[in-house]
Amino acid sequence: MGFVLAAFAAKFAFASEPVLTIDIAGKVRSLTRGQLLGDSATAPIDVLRDTAYGRTMHYRALPLDRLLAGLDLPRDQILEAVAMDGFIDMLPVDLVLHPPPGGARAYLAIEPADAP
Repeated sequence: MGFVLAAFAAKFAFASEPVLTIDIAGKVRSLTRGQLLGDSATAPIDVLRDTAYGRTMHYRALPLDRLLAGLDLPRDQILEAVAMDGFIDMLPVDLVLHPPPGGARAYLAIEPADAP
């Protein structure tokens, strides 16, 4: 089984907002926080006991299947998510792009602009 790389990384440039960069098999897509939050599919989510903040956090989140729509990803591949802080996670493409009815759905939580 091969791996598909998705680099979920917030890049900071002087006087600009963070950018999410998705790189899958050389096809690169970059979206700002504003673009992500402007997507009509964003939804509010609460994360109880968020490990990064040690308390309940409220986020706007975008379903990963929506974010990755239009990319040619084989169902048997793995997405590797890499954050700027070094956190890495692996997600099965089939579950991300084809969530079961009534089952769990993967989301990208968008950190608030006022987060420390």
